[in-house]
Amino acid sequence: GPEREEPVRLLIRSTWVPTWEAAGVPVARLPGHKAAEALFRELSSLQAMSAGALQAKLKGHDFPADLGLGKRELLERLREIALWKHLSVTELLKDCTERIPEVLHDLGVCANAEERRHQLQGFLLDEARLRTWEAVGVPAARLGGAGVEGCLKAADLVARELRSIEAMSLEAVQEWYDSTGL
Repeated sequence: GPEREEPVRLLIRSTWVPTWEAAGVPVARLPGHKAAEALFRELSSLQAMSAGALQAKLKGHDFPADLGLGKRELLERLREIALWKHLSVTELLKDCTERIPEVLHDLGVCANAEERRHQLQGFLLDEARLRTWEAVGVPAARLGGAGVEGCLKAADLVARELRSIEAMSLEAVQEWYDSTGL
């Protein structure tokens, strides 16, 4: 009957724990085996994607499209995002405390756990975006001034300017430099 199926299903799932953990699924941090299994499937799917597909997926999370990241870095960012989607509010709060403790004073009041989850995921995504800019040589955290959004917008502008400079001839770069008054 149904009461026998549940323990069997749990036993089968528990045999997957070593496989999930070997694939990078932090089973102990997740709210249960269903979350672990879902994350495992998502991570396996990401692993099978091409660099171009990973870049497109990352762009869907408001990361700039042309960062020049390799497949390893793209996977790393997308694995983090996938994990955050499955973590409990308590675990998300631990990640925020570890990575970006300064945002904890911005928590404010949330109507419910889902709203808090969304807020914490947003903080972690912003931190990942800043970290990604830093990884490609744009000092995003030192730019802007209107919080994280200002830094991200300034980083995008700096990157565009750098790309246009890189496309210039040596003479054009010299002209540009001379025009800056530096």
